Amino acid sequence: MPGTAAPTTALAGAWAGGQRAIIDCLRELRAEGRSFATCLVAHTEGSSYRKPGSLAVVAPDTGKLGVISGGCLEADLELKAREALEARAPRCVVFDTLGDDDALFGSGSGCRGRVHVLIVPDLGDHRAFADALLEAAARGSALRLALALTGPRTGQGYSALESNAGQMSERRAIAGAPPGLAALLDDAPGARFLHFGTDDVLCASLVVRPSPALLLVGAGP
Repeated sequence: MPGTAAPTTALAGAWAGGQRAIIDCLRELRAEGRSFATCLVAHTEGSSYRKPGSLAVVAPDTGKLGVISGGCLEADLELKAREALEARAPRCVVFDTLGDDDALFGSGSGCRGRVHVLIVPDLGDHRAFADALLEAAARGSALRLALALTGPRTGQGYSALESNAGQMSERRAIAGAPPGLAALLDDAPGARFLHFGTDDVLCASLVVRPSPALLLVGAGP
């Protein structure tokens, strides 16, 4: 039962985790049939602790794994993720720490910027977002993403795996994205406005890099 089950192993007692731990957590939550939202740093302006492609995950009954700041934004991120889960819809939250009040708050120079974080509940057609992350991790491939960050298309987009030679696999739509958004996969990482119908939509192109694989060779302790 939600709220009474034992915490997921990957989240138990954890606050910060690397990308490998977050991917393992997504896989576990899926296997257990638990509700969760994936949080992606989609675009940054100015100085930020985490860069585009950084991940976190929030599960209502177990908490948050991963960070997007030096600590100053984490409670608000978890709150926004829980609200997105309750609304059953993606949202993009902009954390703006460019003002002078930020220095008084104590987050320091590492947060003198804007961070656009896309929060995607693992529901319906938007499950394709976590699907893409899990597949890329399983193959050890970089994942190219083109995502809408504003308006009713928030969370829609396209994904493609990138080989070591820079070649991209078949482009897959996320949540019925318009075809015009797929062209961003070929662009350099960054954000720009695209026109769909009567709306100007802020969209981001970015790459989620795979976790490095290390082999330690030696003898003795």
